[in-house]
Amino acid sequence: MRPRPTSSLVQYFLIGVSVLGSILLQSRAAHAMSIRGMEPNFIIVALGCSSILIGFPRSLWLGIATGLISVAFLPDNFGAIMTSRTVLGAVLGSLRGRLIGEGLFVGPLVGVLATLVAEVVFELFSPNRHMRLWLGQTVGESTYNLVLATPLYFVLRRVGVGYEQSTPFNRL
Repeated sequence: MRPRPTSSLVQYFLIGVSVLGSILLQSRAAHAMSIRGMEPNFIIVALGCSSILIGFPRSLWLGIATGLISVAFLPDNFGAIMTSRTVLGAVLGSLRGRLIGEGLFVGPLVGVLATLVAEVVFELFSPNRHMRLWLGQTVGESTYNLVLATPLYFVLRRVGVGYEQSTPFNRL
């Protein structure tokens, strides 16, 4: 059953709430959920699930906005965060309707793929000296994100993110 279409303004609001909520969760709760140095990345999950649903041009801008906002909240390497979030939005947004359809395994796949893309790009721009430790943390983070992305993806799909309401103004 296809979800009912929602207006673009409602979609932007829902995506904004999910991204801002994920940034707040990342800054407040992610460290408390850490197991052996591996913690979930709520921002990557929200950006990945939103990007795959809204498509390429808007996902690129969402990646840039998410990078800017997350750097403001989380003091990290500015350039590497911005680049990884932008590339993540562009890559997952370009996969919409091409390689990934609508199915039961899309949510978990988005969680793992988003983590791998973001972490590899971040590692390229901000190299880590302990590659084995980074690889272990990336596997743990992708497992966390797999679990978190599944319900978020299906909630965003159910409320109609990615399906636009047909109005005369959409054709302008």
